[in-house]
Amino acid sequence: MNFHHENRLKNLVWTVSGDYEPFQWSGEDETEEPEVREAELYDAVKQGALMRYFDREALSLYLLKKIYLGGEEGPLLRLTQLAADCGAAKRLTEERAGVASLRRQAFARMLDEQFEDLVKDDVGRLTLLYLRRELTGEAHGARRLEQALDRLEALGEDGSTRQLLETVDSLYNQLVDSHFEEKNGGLDRVLAVTWEELQELDWRKFLQEEALEEVLEQYQKQLDEQLGQLPSSPARRVGTGGGNAPVVQVDPEALRKRQTYVELNFGPSCLPESETKRLTRLLCRDAHQDCRLHVTEGILWHPLKVNYQYQYAKKQRELNEIYYRRHESLARRNIQILTQLLRKALVFRNEPEIAAAEYGQIVPARLWKVGRTEPRRLFDKVDRKNQEDFVVDILLDASGSQRKRQSQVALQGYIISEALCNLRIPHRMQSFCSFWDTTVLHRFRDYDDGPEMSRRIFDLFTSSNNRDGLAIRAAAEGLMRRPEDGKVLIVLSDGRPNDRVVRRNGQKNPKIYCDAYAVQDTAHEVRKVRAGGASVLGVFAGEEEDLAAERMIFGKDFAYIRDIAVFSHTVGTFLRRLIEEDAV
Repeated sequence: MNFHHENRLKNLVWTVSGDYEPFQWSGEDETEEPEVREAELYDAVKQGALMRYFDREALSLYLLKKIYLGGEEGPLLRLTQLAADCGAAKRLTEERAGVASLRRQAFARMLDEQFEDLVKDDVGRLTLLYLRRELTGEAHGARRLEQALDRLEALGEDGSTRQLLETVDSLYNQLVDSHFEEKNGGLDRVLAVTWEELQELDWRKFLQEEALEEVLEQYQKQLDEQLGQLPSSPARRVGTGGGNAPVVQVDPEALRKRQTYVELNFGPSCLPESETKRLTRLLCRDAHQDCRLHVTEGILWHPLKVNYQYQYAKKQRELNEIYYRRHESLARRNIQILTQLLRKALVFRNEPEIAAAEYGQIVPARLWKVGRTEPRRLFDKVDRKNQEDFVVDILLDASGSQRKRQSQVALQGYIISEALCNLRIPHRMQSFCSFWDTTVLHRFRDYDDGPEMSRRIFDLFTSSNNRDGLAIRAAAEGLMRRPEDGKVLIVLSDGRPNDRVVRRNGQKNPKIYCDAYAVQDTAHEVRKVRAGGASVLGVFAGEEEDLAAERMIFGKDFAYIRDIAVFSHTVGTFLRRLIEEDAV
């Protein structure tokens, strides 16, 4: 950012806040134009208003605690930005008449430039209503969004920090995660989270306490800095899974200890060290050259420490089991339907192919050719495939963006596994997520495990980010080494590959793995698997706006499941077609 522009923005913050203490400017580093944009000027005014009218430290600490309990950073931050603007606007414009015009210009530009992104989720649609009402005096939308807007405007001209927090918390629980309060408690429970509890969540829990406090304080500071910006669209803000992935600056000491973190929070490797190194050398190339692999059977089976992550995984296991029991009859019907569909496909596959040949079973009707014509193809050759020549790999997206759906994803994986067990088809089931430069593959069952291992899928819990291309490449490596002729890879994902990248001192930054770049890489890996002779089916478990990315990744071979009741029929139809095509 231009030095004079930065000083101008800092002066605005100081003037509005009345606080002339030095601070680090937090605006977006994108101004190369001769003039500062209205949004940046208004962001500066808002930062000053936040410092004057609210307790910014209390707001950022609330965000930190809500995220600790499982809140999604992206929508939570955007709601807080929206509420803060609403709570400060009237006081600000009454004191400084020129702010009203600047605010309208910033809102109009934002409405024009970000409309397509804002309509993609409820927080964005609420933001649109807010912008329109501020610009035109009226706005109409879904009743629940209008009611949410009324809640925002009830903050009024003298809303306190506590009122702002109550509004943000209730709107998040209404629009983003309707089960949050049931699972984690209300605002008072969020605020009751202690600093010691927060330390358990962080990846550097095994470092000195002072170093850990520094890390948490830095994250809180980042949240605090973003509070003063406009409530922008999901595409512009960083989230905890499914948003734009930032670059993470990591010091060499932390990098050396990251394996300790991974094992503490995901479980120790279930592979010999030599095999892990072999896979890393073989697979972590090209777009994934700075990455590592970690294959584990999970923290619940091999805990190194009863820490927060273990307790979280144990609690989620219970929630997954409860979800299964609530839908047990539906799940059993799905298993039965899928089993029947696959059995029919396998019967078709097992039908013998008979062709005239120079050896095989002699056909008496062709013996007249002997001595009259060249006696070729007097035999029938029978070629019979069987279901023992068929193997399946199941790969589940377990990144943070699947947090709201983790019980549903676990149940879907269980249904597929049980149906395959009924037909004695060897299959492997794994989930994947990524932390820093490590893609973690959680193996629930291996190809030749017994039916009892299928229930281990309920150990599934979501965390961090997702590097889909590397996970598919790793799954395919094991699948392609299987002796069976027919191979199928099933990938349950949300169509949003998104991973943070690690910046190492003295090295060139790797390309950020998100958006079009990540989608293209994942699609490339799918095409490579298919070119190697395996079939790939994508099962879409995401938001409707991500369907275009899912289509780009999987082409025509993907199933969109809107209702778990039709899960088996939809997936079974796709699998039956893949099996029958493979048999031809």
